[in-house]
Amino acid sequence: MLELAVVTIIFAVLAGVLLQRLFNYQHDAELAAAERIAAIVRTALTLKSAELQVRGKSDEVAALVDRNPMELLAEKPQNYLGEFFAPDLRTLKKGNWLYDRKDKSLVYLLNNGKTFPAGMPNSLKYKVKLIRPEQLTVGPLQQNIVTNVSLIQVEG
Repeated sequence: MLELAVVTIIFAVLAGVLLQRLFNYQHDAELAAAERIAAIVRTALTLKSAELQVRGKSDEVAALVDRNPMELLAEKPQNYLGEFFAPDLRTLKKGNWLYDRKDKSLVYLLNNGKTFPAGMPNSLKYKVKLIRPEQLTVGPLQQNIVTNVSLIQVEG
């Protein structure tokens, strides 16, 4: 009987350690997937900015700051909920992306559940920011270098 109790206790401890590791790996995988989508959106923004500049429409690059960056993707992620105006993030399904039209931010709702500590953030927030153009002096002429935009993670 004593041996069975010891084996059961050892098994329970090992199962607890395994589950904790699995939860950590699940969280890391979710963050990696969210960062992958953010990187895809950054690439789409860069390509759109470059396209506008090549077409001689550099003045339209600044307007990208006010647009939903998900509109630039050929195919939106399956977990994209759409656009909302000042949404209550607590009522929306976790593990999904959305665009907050009021804040002009792209938000990913982390699927933390009850497995992660209370200090963990509930969402990741990204904003499209305008990168200030720099001046270039070429001989007697001074002209603006490319104006660009980027997707920046901000505190939520």
